[in-house]
Amino acid sequence: SPLKSAVQTSGIAALSDKLNRAADARTMATTPVWAEAWQGFERELLERLLKCGPDDDLVRYRLQVGIEAARHVRMAIEHASKTGPGLEKELDLLEGRKPVPIA
Repeated sequence: SPLKSAVQTSGIAALSDKLNRAADARTMATTPVWAEAWQGFERELLERLLKCGPDDDLVRYRLQVGIEAARHVRMAIEHASKTGPGLEKELDLLEGRKPVPIA
């Protein structure tokens, strides 16, 4: 039916977009510069944190939140870089390149 075809086409387009983003994330996350940049960024924040005096509670808190946020961003991008194979399988099924497995 036309509606089913439109929904399938929309699903294929969405998966293709996700697959492109995963490829971009994989390209970015597998370069040596990636690890070095994150390590340098975290090291800088940690050094600033260690320099905080006893009355620098607000600065210390903001630096801790910044370190935690940076770690979450890094993990999210690295996770996205690993989703490609699953997206490729799903796209193959939707486009009919592979038969739907029967369980």
